[in-house]
This record gives sequence, C-alpha cells and structure tokens, in this order.
Amino acid sequence: MPQIKTKLPPQRELADFLDLNHGTVTRAYNVCEERGLIFASVGRGTFVSANAQADATAFSDETGLVYDMGTVHPLYDQNNIIIADAAKEVAFRLKFHYEDSNETKTSCSDKFSVRPETYNAMLRETNGSAIVGQNIGGKPYMLQINATKSDSTATATTYNQTKADMSKKTANLFIPTNCTIADDNVTDNVTITFANFIKGVSNSTITYNNVGNITVTIFDDKWTKVDQNLTNKAKAHCIMNSSNNTHDSTGKVGCNIEANITLSFYPKMFEGRLSIKNFNGGGFTYISNDGAMHAIANTDILALLYDNATATNYHENCYAFDVRWTLTLTKDPVDWVKPDNWVKPSNWAEDIDEITPQNSINFFVNNL
Repeated sequence: MPQIKTKLPPQRELADFLDLNHGTVTRAYNVCEERGLIFASVGRGTFVSANAQADATAFSDETGLVYDMGTVHPLYDQNNIIIADAAKEVAFRLKFHYEDSNETKTSCSDKFSVRPETYNAMLRETNGSAIVGQNIGGKPYMLQINATKSDSTATATTYNQTKADMSKKTANLFIPTNCTIADDNVTDNVTITFANFIKGVSNSTITYNNVGNITVTIFDDKWTKVDQNLTNKAKAHCIMNSSNNTHDSTGKVGCNIEANITLSFYPKMFEGRLSIKNFNGGGFTYISNDGAMHAIANTDILALLYDNATATNYHENCYAFDVRWTLTLTKDPVDWVKPDNWVKPSNWAEDIDEITPQNSINFFVNNL
C-alpha cells in the first residue's frame, strides 16, 4: 500500500510502464478518485489520499454475505451505493483514519433490510417443462415465482424465505361486464401449495378447478421486519402497510413485497351429446323442404375441465366464446330413397347440386 501523500506517476507514463491502454489507466484513476483513494492537485499531480488505508464494508449478520463498498472519504457523503442483492439485515461499517491525530475510528450504522422489488410468476407443467397450448382448468401446474430486483427481471438470488412467512390473499376471479356468475366459490376452487424460496425462486403448485381469469396475490411482510415499527409507524425505516416501490419524500419505500399474478384457464375440450326425435315422435321421418316434417336433433355441448367435470364459468357473457359445430352423418339413413323429380330449392347453396341426407342436414344447421 503506497504511503499517504505519495505522488503517483502520470497516467500516460504508468500506461506505458504497465503496457496498458491509456484509457484503461484513466478510468482506474477516475474510479479511485471517486472513492476518495486519491486526489489531484492542479499543476502538482495526483497523490494518495489520507483515507487510502481506511475501508467501508457492508455486511449481513444473517447470511454472512460481505459487500465491499469501497473507501469513504470522511469529508464527503457516500451516495448512490448499490447493494447487489436482497438481505434481511445489513449494515454499514465505516473505518476512518485521521492523519493529524494518527487515529483510526470505526462506526457502524443501524441494521436495515434490502428487499426484492416484486415477484413475477409463470405456469409450467408439474415436471418443470414449458406448457404447450392453453392452461387447462382443473389441471395441476407448477407456479414458478421469482423474487426480482429493481429492474423487475433479474432474480434476487439471496432471497431465501420460508413458506411460513409468505401469505396468499384470497384469489379473485375477474368478472366481465354483464356476467351473472359470482366468485363466491373461487377461493374453494383454487388450491395453492407454496414452496420455500430458494435463491429467489419458489416452485409452488396451483390448480384452479374452473375456467376464467384469476388473480393470485403473492405477499411477504416479514422480510423487512428489522425496518418496521409496529408501535410508531413514523419511526419505521420503511412505509408500514405498503408495497410501494417509489421513494417518498424521506427516501422510504414500502415494507411489503407484493405482486398480483393474473392467470388464465380454459376448457380442455367440448363434448357434444346428440339425440334425434323422428317426425311426430313416430318411427320414420320425411325428407322434405318443410321443416315441420323433419326430425328434431337436440344437442347439448359441454365445456369440460381436465378431470371431465363441467366448466361452470363457461357461461354466456362470461368466459364462453362462440362455438362452431358440424353435424355429420356417419352413414345414410336406412332405406334412403332419393325423391323423384327433385328440384333444388332457391335458398340452397350454389355448390349443392343434389339432395342427400347430409346436404339436407347442412342446410338446416347453417340456417339455425
């Protein structure tokens, strides 16, 4: 370690000696000066600061992680310090060396917490593979939850939290306008099993036994416990009962980590149930242009979940979409006889040039 007030060589001379790019040495000098390790005097040169032998360390009692924050010059504030990851309890330990008295003093800040900004989540198959197609109601899925840093994408890998300290608010079903179904049974239909967060990730499980768009709230109000003050909110080092990520006028953010995760679920399949009733309930049906003389086909179409239960939220004005279906004969009726002297009705499609049982069915289905 150079002695205090040692004069450093000019940047270009040092670059030539070390066989480095001049810009590299310039950046190194700038970083050292910003940290208070060196100082420049116009016309005289660059010298080693009195604080080059001091240190500043941020440390975490609980995780054992040490954050090297660089040297702090005693005459200036240390601003824009970035702690790279989450910590339940962290503090600054500052060591100062005073040249005049040749004394070294150490000061430690109060402990505080550094929390993730929020959570993001995605559904996966229970084996962790990507889902192909839509999310099916009634099917178990992995709910992969990531605790994220301030850019909301990078994972906070030191966020290790037990499921006992996590909370799930009641899941809510989004009810579209004019939809008449109620969401009273949504909580009962949602099964979530939270897993511990390990290195910022929780591979939980979820099953929603219906269809629709639901919102699940992921919530943690325990991580920042060291900053909270339950008896005097004004003295808390974070905003109590808040998950706001924007600093207020005193520099505080919300104590809680919270995110609303929206998940959409759809039917697995549709099942059609068909029953045919002959003309007048008899044993035969006329092939005729008169609809009153035709057989009546009754159809029930069911939207089914993963376990083949009925998706009751698949309801008009709610989560139902227009369903297109085709009625097809597997074979012609017994004793089918083509009518003599048949003339194609004027309202039949142009591409139909003869009467068959299927063509008759297509016409009446398309004009329902």
